[in-house]
Amino acid sequence: MVKVLILINTLFLILCSNLSLKDEVTETQNIEINIRDFADYNSEVGKKGTLVFEEGSHNNEVDIIDTGKKTYFEITISEKYKTSCGIWRQENRNFLVFCNIDESIPEGKYTIILDGISFKYKEYIITLKASQLFTFKKLNKNIIDLYSDKQTIILKEDKEIYDLKFQIVSYNNETLIINNQYVLENCKQVNNELICPITKSKLEEILTPSVDESKIYLYYLNQNSTKRLDRFNLIPIIEVKSMIPKKDIYIGITKLLENVAEHDTLIAYKTNVTDISNVRTDLESFSLGFENRDGEEEFSCSFRKYENTALLLACWAEDGVFWLKEIKEEIILNDINIKYNFRIQPVNNIKKIISDRREKGSFIFYLYPEVLDFTKEDILIVDYHIENPNSLTGITLNEDAEDLACETLGREIKRCKVPKSHFNGKESGYYFTKHSNHLDGKSFSYEAPPIKIILPE
Repeated sequence: MVKVLILINTLFLILCSNLSLKDEVTETQNIEINIRDFADYNSEVGKKGTLVFEEGSHNNEVDIIDTGKKTYFEITISEKYKTSCGIWRQENRNFLVFCNIDESIPEGKYTIILDGISFKYKEYIITLKASQLFTFKKLNKNIIDLYSDKQTIILKEDKEIYDLKFQIVSYNNETLIINNQYVLENCKQVNNELICPITKSKLEEILTPSVDESKIYLYYLNQNSTKRLDRFNLIPIIEVKSMIPKKDIYIGITKLLENVAEHDTLIAYKTNVTDISNVRTDLESFSLGFENRDGEEEFSCSFRKYENTALLLACWAEDGVFWLKEIKEEIILNDINIKYNFRIQPVNNIKKIISDRREKGSFIFYLYPEVLDFTKEDILIVDYHIENPNSLTGITLNEDAEDLACETLGREIKRCKVPKSHFNGKESGYYFTKHSNHLDGKSFSYEAPPIKIILPE
C-alpha cells in the first residue's frame, strides 16, 4: 500500500510539473510582429498579385524560417473583399506578411487593417501590430509577381547548366536580372512555374565567395514611372556552393588603357592574362595604392574579363593627377571570385591618370542586349542600367560616327537607338561603349562588357 501511495504521489508531481512546463512554454509562444509599411514602399498590385508588408525591426529571438508562401489567416479588404494572407521569412531577415490579391477584386483604391490580427502558426500564436491602416492601389494591368522556396546550387566540374525555378503569380516575359549584372535569358514557363537556365561559366564570372557559399539576388525592371530595378520580396537569396578547386592566376599589369575619369567613372589597365574565362568582380573588390605630387591615395579596383579581351584592371580615381604606386611585392587576392585566386605581380607603371571628380559621370551596372544582329534589323535598341543616367552623355559604340540617340527612362535606365549606319565602314566584332569626358574627348566604359555587333557581309 505504501508503494502504491508513493507511486501515485510521484505521478502527481510529474503531472504538475508537466502542466507547469506547458503553461511556461505556452507563454513563450506568443509572438508580436510590428508591421512598419509595405515592403519596399510598394503599394501597388496588378490584376493578380501579392501585397507584401515588412516588419519594422528584425526579431532575433524568434527562430522561424518559412519561405513556402503558405496562407494562415483571412482578412477583409475595405470591409468588402476577403483575401488569404500568411507570413514569410528567410534566415536573418525581417518577417514579411503577404496577402494574395486576385482578379475578383476590381481596380481601385482599398484599405487593409492588420493591427490586432491573431492567428495560429505551428506552436505559436502570432499577433500583428500596426500603427496605421494601409491604403493600396489595384491596377488593371499585369505586373510581374514571382515567388519561390529556398534554392541552393552546387557547382560541379561535370555539370554546366543549372536551373533556377520560380512560381508564377503573374509573368509576361519581363526581363529578369541577377546580382544587378546579368540578364537571365531563355526562361521557359511550364504551367505555373518559370524555369531559367544559367551556365556554370556565368555563375563563376559574377559570383564572389562568401564563407561557404556565394549568393544570387533576383531583380526585375519595374515598369512604373521609376523604371528602376527592384528585388522580388518573396524569393529568398539563392545560395551557390562550389565543389571545384580554385585556380591561381598570375597577373602582370602591362598598359594604361583609360586614363581619364570623372565622378563615378573608371580608369583601366590591360594585363597579360588572356586565357581565362570571363570575370566580373565587384567594382570595389580590393584597393591599390596610387601616387601624386602630394602623397598617396588608395583606389578601389576590380577585374573585368570579357569575350575577345584580356583581363582588365578597372579602378575608381580620386581627384587630381595620379599614377600607380610601384608594386614591389606580389599582391594575393583570394576572396573576390568564386573560380580564381588572383596574384598581382610586381610592376612599376608611372603613366599619368587625369581625374576631375567635380565633373559629372556615372557607371554602367549592366547593358542589354549584349549582341546586336543587323542582318535582320536596321535599328536596334540597347538599354543601359546606369546609376545616374543623365550624368553619362555622348554615348557611342563607334567614335567615328555620331553619338547615339538616347533617352532617359525613369531613374536608372538610358535607352539608346543603334542604327546599322552607326557602323558604316566597320566590320563585325566587339565594340565597347564610350562616353564623353571632361577633356572634350571620349572614354571607355570598361565596367560594362563590349557589345557583339553582327553586320551584313
